[in-house]
Amino acid sequence: MSFERPLPGPNSPRSDLAPPATVASNARRRLRARPLWALASLFLMLGTGHSHAQPTDSDNPTLAGTGETPMSGDWVIIRIASEPLHLNPVASSESTASMIFDEIFEGLVAFNAQNEIVPHLAHRWESSPQGTEIIFHLDPRARWADGRPVTASDVLFTVERIRDPAWRAANKRSDFAPLQSLDALDSLTVRARYAEPTPLALQTWDIAIIPRHLYDQPFEGHPLNRQPIGSGPYQLREWVPGRHIITERRGDYWGDTGGYLERIVYKLIPNSTAAFLALKKGDIDLLAVRPVLWDRSTGDAQLDDRFHRLSYYIDGFTYLGWQCDASRGPFFHDPRVRRAMTLTVNRTNFVQKTLRGYGRAVTGPFYPDSPYCDSSLVPLPFDPTAAAALLTAAGWEDHDGDGLRDKDGTPFRFIALMPTGVSDWEALLNAFREDLKVLGVEMQIQRYEWGTFYERVQNRDFQMYVIRQNNGQGIPEVYDSWHSSEAETGFNRCGLKDANLDRALERYRSTLDPDDRKAQARKIHGMLHELQPVTFVSQSRSLVAVDKRLRNVIPSPAGVQRYYPGPLQWWVPLSEHRYSATSAP
Repeated sequence: MSFERPLPGPNSPRSDLAPPATVASNARRRLRARPLWALASLFLMLGTGHSHAQPTDSDNPTLAGTGETPMSGDWVIIRIASEPLHLNPVASSESTASMIFDEIFEGLVAFNAQNEIVPHLAHRWESSPQGTEIIFHLDPRARWADGRPVTASDVLFTVERIRDPAWRAANKRSDFAPLQSLDALDSLTVRARYAEPTPLALQTWDIAIIPRHLYDQPFEGHPLNRQPIGSGPYQLREWVPGRHIITERRGDYWGDTGGYLERIVYKLIPNSTAAFLALKKGDIDLLAVRPVLWDRSTGDAQLDDRFHRLSYYIDGFTYLGWQCDASRGPFFHDPRVRRAMTLTVNRTNFVQKTLRGYGRAVTGPFYPDSPYCDSSLVPLPFDPTAAAALLTAAGWEDHDGDGLRDKDGTPFRFIALMPTGVSDWEALLNAFREDLKVLGVEMQIQRYEWGTFYERVQNRDFQMYVIRQNNGQGIPEVYDSWHSSEAETGFNRCGLKDANLDRALERYRSTLDPDDRKAQARKIHGMLHELQPVTFVSQSRSLVAVDKRLRNVIPSPAGVQRYYPGPLQWWVPLSEHRYSATSAP
């Protein structure tokens, strides 16, 4: 099987000012099904809700700027709730960081808005029907921001760094475990060979490629972690800690779609109420708004005059992660205890009251409306009585009469970790804590700045944590989240190990039959429902305010930004430009 994007002739003009249809024909890397972690209110994929009539995606206004000619210039200002730890695309699994470096780096392939794999740094490729070999041909025009060409050596180097444990690429390393060899056939040709049929291989090559000549140093303390240099249409202009991160459009971008906006400003505002006030003042152009604030602003003439309101579901979920490794804690290695915990989480109350009806309880990692999801499974109910029986059966009883259950002299007292500033999760954990008290279980909540929280979870230094996982585009990838081989240093943070689940994951990953893969996905879904390594809480609906001067801000299952064409097709009519080179962010 082969795929090719025709290269333009030597006199072909840049299409920076081309209409959206032209822009959309040349896709860039966005978010695919590799899991990424996010704060609930971190960016525009936030789920929010309302307690009465829920809009459907078809209710969203048309923002395409029909009949208008796209123009370059102006900025967009987007709120982020916390700063990324770094902007190294190999080592990061943070959604905030990925949102920023998506415009700076590029993969060999990309996903377009229709969830199709299309060329990018590789303008064509051939793959074997058995899924054991892919040959990529790099676009000879591709250049790094320093002017040097993108070569096959850079592709090999990127994979070497992913496989290097010191680079902490846990959420990507398992993607390349089946890779038997990777060879540079010449400076622009790369051959990937796999030890066995690997039908998901092609989509793994949307990974950001990094330049060997600039990144060939140890990861820790690398200067480019905070000043990245890639091949994409934007480059980092400024990172002021505690204030903002700014990317700027490259005037010398090698490709056909360099974007319209001159700058993209990511403004740090940890508090959601403060962010909403900044939106109303005009200091922010796009914001995912919390349900209660959205409700209070209904009918606000000032807001309605200046902003479009968008509502849509995105592919992600909030969950409570349990420490399943007995060597790291005495509480949650028994699936009966994990099931008891889930039975004590009142998900219906969380969706209806905290999310105000804009959301739905979920039972597993697959998008509820997809063929990979087992729709016959229903969320475990809120049932403290059944939870108490399970805890007793697992040996957790109040043996000493102090009001707390205990086992082998250890009281059932554990710590829940959460990042600061996420009020929805505060509400979830506070209610959970009170319901646990009735069972004779004590939960303490510890709140940390995002970087500290993330490091603790990544290092397995937790008993329980709450987080949101965003799935994205492509065939869902679940191997790295749940396979035993990923439990020690990979993306299986909870440390789940189950031989039957491993076999299903391996077959899911290797089968060439799409129907069999979907059947295996539903089997995996059922196993996770029984094992409860995490409590799958909810999928939220997003409510997003978009400044009306922006055109082509189009929702998708990956949000309004984390897909192609995303920000590359956003533009502002000249008469409505707000910012210039001398403006302050």
